[in-house]
Amino acid sequence: MSPIKRALRWFNLSQTISTRSQREDHFAHLKPSEYNILYNNPRVRRAVDGATRLKQAFRDPDFQVKIINKLWDVSPTRWLAKSSWWLLLTLVIAIAAAFSITFALVIMARSESFYGFDDDLIDVQHDPFLRAFAISLANFMGINYPGGPRDPTGTIILAIQSFFSKLLVVLGTGLVLMKFSRPRSHICFSDRMTVYEHHREKGQIWAKFRVAPSADQLLGSVAFKVSVEMTERTSTGEWECQFKEVSLDFSPTVVMMITNVRVHLNAPNNPFAGMNMEQIKERLDSVSVWVSGFDDVNGRMVTALESWEGEKIMWEAVFDDYFYVDPNEPNKQKPTQFVCNWARINTVIRPKQQPASTDEPSTADASISDRPTMHRSVSVGDDEVQRAATPTEGGGRGFSRRSKRSRTLHLSEGVGEVVTVVEGIRRERHADG
Repeated sequence: MSPIKRALRWFNLSQTISTRSQREDHFAHLKPSEYNILYNNPRVRRAVDGATRLKQAFRDPDFQVKIINKLWDVSPTRWLAKSSWWLLLTLVIAIAAAFSITFALVIMARSESFYGFDDDLIDVQHDPFLRAFAISLANFMGINYPGGPRDPTGTIILAIQSFFSKLLVVLGTGLVLMKFSRPRSHICFSDRMTVYEHHREKGQIWAKFRVAPSADQLLGSVAFKVSVEMTERTSTGEWECQFKEVSLDFSPTVVMMITNVRVHLNAPNNPFAGMNMEQIKERLDSVSVWVSGFDDVNGRMVTALESWEGEKIMWEAVFDDYFYVDPNEPNKQKPTQFVCNWARINTVIRPKQQPASTDEPSTADASISDRPTMHRSVSVGDDEVQRAATPTEGGGRGFSRRSKRSRTLHLSEGVGEVVTVVEGIRRERHADG
């Protein structure tokens, strides 16, 4: 695409996209009497720029999307990768000329500290700046020129200029290396995962997380593999932690912007089939998702693995909507103007409910308190590691574990492996049921 067409394209797109200065209260639609804001972080793991893709996702020419609170990608490496060779070459030459002229003025002001101003190589009477510029340029380029310093002051001036000249050489080398390297692809995940009951289908427990490509990526042929770490009672009466795969009713195959991914936890073909919220909360320890896709922009495969456990799993909560109809839309029946508020990407809310009756004891607490020693079995290469845990006070379950950086989770047959999970440090965890 030519520079003129690219400029016209961005000019037309800018008519429908607002900048970061155009702010909006992204909780204005929430009624304080109905919702509690549990978590609010407007950033994902990496800044996502989906304005162009969002515009191209709809074929209706009248469709307009206003981006507010946008997370701009200000990475300098990305700017270097997208800049042209002519721009970078002009930038290097301009910096070199600016340094040479600046130090030439300094040398001319301190001409008594340098040799060469009293000979006849150049008529100093008519052009003293030319002699100073020649000394400065020769020192900047590392050329031996008969105009060295007379005293320590001249030595310090030339040493400072030499230091900046070396920095410019390093910068130019980095620009060349950056232009020959392709930008690295990443997949972004939401900070939290929500588990909630479907508002229409009572009894259906769903888990939701958000995934998106970073920067200008367009992921195709996307595949998801979701596994859960859950505790189950064995035939011997012991509680054992197992990793099981969870099937997705609907899995997006193309990811071009922030995408919601839902998992029906208690579906008939899933490990939590027939369980209610309290039973799932008791048994679910963590959720891991493995995503793979082909980046059509950079031409490479992208894979990523993310897991949520502990406080990163928010129970009986939902994500706030980040894509909604523009309040100023004149046509309410068939709207064509929408708002994409990136500040709501990680906002988790919970509808306010009446306090439940506490007359009857909780069955979940009773089932946890009688747990015997729990054994956790995880395959690591050809070895099998056993982890044991004992019930903690207050009905919770706690265990200490040492995990390896390259732990491999073996899922059910026909699925394959999900690689690389947790960090390689020793940690103590005590979680309540």
